[in-house]
Amino acid sequence: MQTISYARHRFRPDVIRDTVGLYCASTLSYRDVEDLLRSGGWRSGNETIRRMVLKFGPVVARNLRRRRPVRQGQWHIANNRAENSHPASAAKRAQDAGLKSAAAARRFVAVYAAV
Repeated sequence: MQTISYARHRFRPDVIRDTVGLYCASTLSYRDVEDLLRSGGWRSGNETIRRMVLKFGPVVARNLRRRRPVRQGQWHIANNRAENSHPASAAKRAQDAGLKSAAAARRFVAVYAAV
């Protein structure tokens, strides 16, 4: 994880982190974030917020991505029993039916038509 240097900045590190987090994690504009900071007692312009986001945003995003759990090599979709068992049962039915002739096919269709 890359450390972020907040040296030579007017605002405290927690205010900068909160500002960048507010802008990046929501659909707020720079002016909306400015209004939120102003309600908390911090005075800054939307240009200052834009510069904070441009400078610290990529580093914060990279650090957040590194904290995520590592994905495994395989991804399973919801383990749906109906989807997983269907191909095997269809192949088994065709094998059991022994469709070698037209008469066998008609018998197979007659039996499984209701299904």
